[in-house]
Amino acid sequence: PSVKRKRKERAARKRLIKALKKKGLL
Repeated sequence: PSVKRKRKERAARKRLIKALKKKGLL
């Protein structure tokens, strides 16, 4: 279960980075 949670967190982080790049903040 912990592995799945880490995978979800990593996916969420990637999604956040993509959104920030689209906004031009990164």
